[in-house]
Amino acid sequence: MSLIADQVPQDSPGAREIGFAIPAHYNASRILFDNLGNGNAERLALTGPAGTRTYRELCADAARWGHAFLSLGLKRGDRVLLFLDDTPAYPAAFFGAVRAGLVPLLINTLTTPELLQFYLSDAGAQVAVTDAEFCSRFNAEACKDTPLRTLIVVNGAAGGHAVAETRDAGEWLQGFRSELDAADTHRNEMAFWMYSSGSTGRPKGIVHLQHDMAYSELAFARNVLKLKPGDICFSVPKIFFAYGFGNSITFPFSVGAATLLLPGQPKPAAIFAAIGQYRPTVFFGLPTLYITLTKAEGADAADFSSLRMAVSAAEVLSADVFNGWKQLTGLEIIEGLGSTEVLHVYLSNRAEQKKLAPPACACPATRSCCATATAARSATMRKAFCGCAAIPQHRCTGTGRTRPPRPCAKTAGSTPATASCATATASTSSAAAPTTLSRSPASGSIRWRSSSASPITPTSANARSTAPNCPTAA
Repeated sequence: MSLIADQVPQDSPGAREIGFAIPAHYNASRILFDNLGNGNAERLALTGPAGTRTYRELCADAARWGHAFLSLGLKRGDRVLLFLDDTPAYPAAFFGAVRAGLVPLLINTLTTPELLQFYLSDAGAQVAVTDAEFCSRFNAEACKDTPLRTLIVVNGAAGGHAVAETRDAGEWLQGFRSELDAADTHRNEMAFWMYSSGSTGRPKGIVHLQHDMAYSELAFARNVLKLKPGDICFSVPKIFFAYGFGNSITFPFSVGAATLLLPGQPKPAAIFAAIGQYRPTVFFGLPTLYITLTKAEGADAADFSSLRMAVSAAEVLSADVFNGWKQLTGLEIIEGLGSTEVLHVYLSNRAEQKKLAPPACACPATRSCCATATAARSATMRKAFCGCAAIPQHRCTGTGRTRPPRPCAKTAGSTPATASCATATASTSSAAAPTTLSRSPASGSIRWRSSSASPITPTSANARSTAPNCPTAA
């Protein structure tokens, strides 16, 4: 069992603040499969040019994937590498692996064969799933000195790879049952891995536990996005990004909403066409994307009337981008700060009240820094695997600091998680080790600007660094 000792108690102040409670034995596939029993079975789960699925159909697909993985001799905790574009095969394979007690790896499809070899070797993945168009990445260089033995191909025929055994998912999966009981996993057991960008060297493996998806939904999406079953989420950032994963998978499936999946390169014309045809209600982008869309040919003619909210993360949102998008669509962008280590956004503006500056610089819902080190969890993982060197340390630095895997749970009991100025999603999954994360001087408070019809102008650099006990943005 790949159980990780979580040093923050389950009933920590942060968990109590947002009302988070989860049983000791919990499998993250419940995010999807609970829709079968709560009245959402026939509701739309997926839509887009690659096809539609109801929740009943998607759960059946996921169950077949789980049975298929197990038929290859994989055991609980074994890793499965997912090298996929955003089509219905992605959530089906992901949830099938998790439900079977396996650990999927979500890998960027721009990865080179050389780096793919590192991921396969580092994680010890014996099985990989890929779109047909990416088969050539699994060449001799990628497969050298790795345990990879089976490549499962979706959305086309296999070709141009060096893997010993291949399976055509379209035909192969039909031979498996459409029901699968969830593995009896612990809430602190490994659920899936992501990797850091590798900007300071080799990418670092970031392990997420079975309860992390549910926490990110309750802490951020429930309070900021406020999704309903009738919503359709459209995330241009892909599923293999932590940001895109929450947008397209965790948050809509947690409430019985739908996801619009757009495979291929997200060019402005394709995005405009998808919004007009599939009518999403919540749009997720990042500042560079919003700039591109507002300046793109055809933007003035695009129909944005279905959208009720636009969200941004990953980069600082400027006044020009904010005002340009508002002029084009009438929507004010909601900005958040997150990281792969935390799984999604942990500090965010809200529709009711927002400012223009990194939202991480104002944390009125927390009294202490969102500061816990990743090292303790890494060490525990390696010990659990008897010192296995294949388990990476997911330490993401680059500035002399250690980024937290998720915010700490030492939140202020006097300020509810529904505070109107920012959301601080203090997680119960932190390792309570010291950190070298620095704090900003508590010499003043951030200036907030209420939502209005007038354009927003940026707060000053000084204002952005004076929030009490606020971590320096990484």
